Amino acid sequence: MLPIVLAVSVALLPACHNARNDHHHEGEAHEHEPVLVLTSYSSDWEIFAESHPLVVGEEAPVLCHVTGLEDFKPYSGSNVTAFLKVGDSVMSTSAEPSGTPGIFNLSFTPDAEGEGSIGFVVEGDTLTVPVKSFREEEEAHEYAESLEVKSSNGAAFPKEKSWKVDFATEECRIEPFGRVIKTMARVMPSQGEEASVSALVDGIVSIPGGSLIEGREVSKGESLCRIVGSGMVEGNSAVRYAEAESECNFARSEYERKLKLSKDRIVSESELQRAKAEYESALARFNSLKFSKEGQNLVSPIHGCLTEVRVTNGQFVRTGERIATVSSSRKLNLVAEVQPRYLGSLKNITGATFKPMNGDTAWTLEAPGGTAIGPGSAVSQDNPLVPVTFSVDNKADFIPGSFVQVWVKTAGEAPVVTVASSALVEELGNFFVYKQLTPEYFEKVPVVPGASDGLRTEIREGLQGGERLVTKGAVLVKLAQASGALDPHAGHTH
Repeated sequence: MLPIVLAVSVALLPACHNARNDHHHEGEAHEHEPVLVLTSYSSDWEIFAESHPLVVGEEAPVLCHVTGLEDFKPYSGSNVTAFLKVGDSVMSTSAEPSGTPGIFNLSFTPDAEGEGSIGFVVEGDTLTVPVKSFREEEEAHEYAESLEVKSSNGAAFPKEKSWKVDFATEECRIEPFGRVIKTMARVMPSQGEEASVSALVDGIVSIPGGSLIEGREVSKGESLCRIVGSGMVEGNSAVRYAEAESECNFARSEYERKLKLSKDRIVSESELQRAKAEYESALARFNSLKFSKEGQNLVSPIHGCLTEVRVTNGQFVRTGERIATVSSSRKLNLVAEVQPRYLGSLKNITGATFKPMNGDTAWTLEAPGGTAIGPGSAVSQDNPLVPVTFSVDNKADFIPGSFVQVWVKTAGEAPVVTVASSALVEELGNFFVYKQLTPEYFEKVPVVPGASDGLRTEIREGLQGGERLVTKGAVLVKLAQASGALDPHAGHTH
C-alpha cells in the first residue's frame, strides 16, 4: 500500500516563543536559538514537531506531537518511527515516548548537506516535511530564521490545552455555494407511518388509567380504550351483537336440519342451497362485528406514539368517529414554507440542513437518509407561501407536530470560499476566524461572511481556499489571546 502523504509545512516560531529549548539542552538557556516547526497531515493524523536546525555532524533533537484527526486527541499508541533523507543518505530512528500520551522524542545527526525531508510513520501512514541540511551552523540558523512565523495578532494555544478541550481545525474550501433559504418546517408523519383508531359502534368511551395519553408509546395490538354501548336506548351494541349471534345460530341450525333431510330427499336441492346461503350470510354479518357484548375494545394498529387523542373518559361517540392517532415516527415529512419569490431557485434544491428549535445539533438532509420531494406547484388562498417537503428517516428524534429550523440549499455556479460555521467568532458585530500558523499558534483574521446553510458559511472577504482554521474551540483561543499568553509552549509538561 502506498504511504499517505498530505499537506506539509515548515515554520519557525519567533525568538520569544522558544521556551521549549530547555527540553533539548538541559540546563542551558538558548533564548534566541531558532526552532524549526514541522507540520504534516494525512487523512488520519496530524504531525506537529519541533527540531533544531539541521547541521552536518551535529545532533538535532526533535520533539513530536501526534494527534488523531477523528477527535483531535493525542495518539495513545507507541508505533511511531521517523527517517531523515538528504540526497542519497537515509537514516531511520524509533521515536521514544516522552511519558505524556501523544508526545515523542527523537533526534537526527545529518551526514550530508542539501535539500531533503523528514518523514514520520504512524500506524502505517507516512507524513513527510521538506527540510534542508547545512554544513555551517550559521547558515542553518539563517535558513531557520527565514521561516519565522510572525503575526501582530497571534494567539498561542499549546497542544496540551487543545487536547483537553473540544478542539478541531479544518481547511476552508473553495466550492459552489448557491442560494440558501432559511425558514421553518413543521414535522409531519409520513403517509403509511400513521394510523387512526375509530369507533365502530355508538357508545360511551371508557379509558383505563393512563392508557390514552398523547405522547405515550404504544405497541401493536395494545388495548387503548373501550366503547361501551350496553344500556343505551338506541344503537345498543350489546343488542346488535345478540341479534347477530341469534340470527347466525338460527341459520346454522336450519341449514344443518335441512342437510339431514336432504339425504332422505325430503328437502329439495334448491331449498338446501337457499338455507346454506342464508347461514353463510348470517355468519359473515356476525364475524364482521368488531365488538362483543361488552362493547368495542380499541387497540393500536401499529407500534408507535399517540400523537392525537380526541376523546375523554365518559364521552359519547358515534360510529366512525376518530378516537386517536398513532404514528410510528420512523419516516417523517418536514414541510417548509417559502416565499414565492424563491420559486425559481427551489427548482434546483441540492440539500438542506435541519436544526431543532432548542438544540445545537444540525442535521444534513443526507445524514437522516432524506430526500427532497420538492416544492408544491400551487398555494392556497389562506396561505400564499410555497410548501417544500423533505422526507427523512427519524434518526434525529424529531417529534411529529414540532417545528425545526431549515436552511434550504440550491445549486450554485461560481465557486466561493466556505468555512465551517463554528469557526466564526463574533465581536461587537464583526466576525473573525483563527487561522492556523502552526498547530500551536493562530492568527486572528477578520472576515466578511455571506450566506450560510447552518453548517457552512460563505466567506466573501478575508480568506483564500486551503487555509486551515480553528473550527472547534475558537472562543477558547480568543480567551487565551485575551489573557496575554504569547508563548505557545507555555504549559508543556514533557
